Amino acid sequence: MKARTRGSNITSLRRLIMISSQAVTDLSAAYWFDVDHRGAANAHRFFTADGVLGFDAARFHGPAEIEAMYAARRARGPRVSRHVASNVHVLSSTGDYAEVMSSLCLFAEDGYAPRSRTVPVSVADVRDHVVSTPDGLLIVSRILTTQFLSSDAELAVPTQP
Repeated sequence: MKARTRGSNITSLRRLIMISSQAVTDLSAAYWFDVDHRGAANAHRFFTADGVLGFDAARFHGPAEIEAMYAARRARGPRVSRHVASNVHVLSSTGDYAEVMSSLCLFAEDGYAPRSRTVPVSVADVRDHVVSTPDGLLIVSRILTTQFLSSDAELAVPTQP
């Protein structure tokens, strides 16, 4: 009887520490808020030390490369963007690790607000691998794969190596 109770307690504990869909939704919202409202000044801090950020075929490895890529984006000049994330789905979650898919609609245009664009520049699938750390939930990898792209899209990040 004791072994059964102990096993149930371990199972319950594992359920408690699994990463919730709300936690990954909150992480994604905080990340895209930083990109849209702060020029991604802190985006690199959402990643683990060996984290990867990818836009189609382009990859940026580690916080330093991610920070440099977003600094180059800011250096282009003023830009208005709204990354609208939805359909967050936890594909798998085991303990402190989760794999997540979501959809991303990007409205963006160079210049100052208000902009005239009223249709998305792109729609992408976002595949995240996240890990729970003592510092909170961090991104191990975030790969965006474009599904729809406007013919007049001006993307501010590289999509090719």
